Amino acid sequence: AVGQAHGSTEIQRLIDLDAPAIVEGDELFAVGYQGRVARLARDSGQVLWARDLSSHRGLAVTGDAIYVATSEGHVVRLDRRTGTEKWRQKALLRRGLSAPAVVDGRVVVGDYDGVVHWLDAEDGHFLARSKAGGRISAPPRVLADGRVLFFDDEGGLNMFRAARK
Repeated sequence: AVGQAHGSTEIQRLIDLDAPAIVEGDELFAVGYQGRVARLARDSGQVLWARDLSSHRGLAVTGDAIYVATSEGHVVRLDRRTGTEKWRQKALLRRGLSAPAVVDGRVVVGDYDGVVHWLDAEDGHFLARSKAGGRISAPPRVLADGRVLFFDDEGGLNMFRAARK
């Protein structure tokens, strides 16, 4: 189970897995709305660790880190092996974030106003912001050459490339 139902009404007890699970080698990572983020063994489904964190957009897994855009609008980095929180960026509260993507040591998310936010993957501080188009709710797509594509909710396509470090 990625979540446990709590509350006195049907709405309060809602737990939903809107975001796709990510398979990396022998591991599976999943996150639920009003639920938990969990690392599971792919072959047995055994929960290796789980942490209370709510997201309806998703997560990104890379190297030794997991990045989650929470339903509140925080971007959180967790240690891949233990699930320990490494940092939390709270400045995007209630901005309706997209799922995060990781490219060249940066975490990138879009928001309800069509703004693309770039954060440092190591400590979560802001590196840049760019206005794309309209509301961004679809996850960004990272291309092999480091470009990042954002599709806004009106069907617009926006492409960005991070400056070299």
